[in-house]
Formats: sequence, C-alpha cells, structure tokens
Amino acid sequence: MKIERKTNRYNELRYGLPWIAKVRFEAGKIKYDFGVWIGDKGSEGLLVLDCLEPGDLYATGQKDFRNSKQTENDLFELLPDGTGQSITKVQAYKKFNP
Repeated sequence: MKIERKTNRYNELRYGLPWIAKVRFEAGKIKYDFGVWIGDKGSEGLLVLDCLEPGDLYATGQKDFRNSKQTENDLFELLPDGTGQSITKVQAYKKFNP
C-alpha cells in the first residue's frame, strides 16, 4: 500500500525538509526506511511512502534548526483504511517486542 500525506507551507530558513519513513526496531533501537517528499523548499508538498501494510508503523517529522528540542517526530500505526493512528515510542516498541 502506498500512503501519501500532504504537508503545509513552512519557513525554509527555520525548518528542514519534511520527511516520512517506515519504522522498524533492531536491537531495541528505532530504524527508519525513508520515503520521499515532493515539493519545493518552503512550499506545500507531498510525503510518499511505499510498501506498507495495515499494522505497520511509520513516522513523519521536520527538523527545527533553531531549537532541535522542538523538532517534530511523530509515530503512527497504519490502519486498514489508509489513515494513521498516533502511537507512542513505548507502544511502538511493544508492538515489535511483545
């Protein structure tokens, strides 16, 4: 299943490019398999990620150059209807390590 998520305009001097990635765990650490962002810096765009099945985990984010503690990084579980349900890192870990 291919998923697509719209992104909003942003200040390219403050924020990096939006990103999306499939999430997996290796040796207890989160690993990312990145998709693509289609758009021009600072403008609206589209995040695209291929090869996901319902129940898989994915993350989206965007780096904040001024304050790295404000960097966005959100985890989701893919639902059968193609939407994503927000989950915590602990929930994601437990999904891979029952």
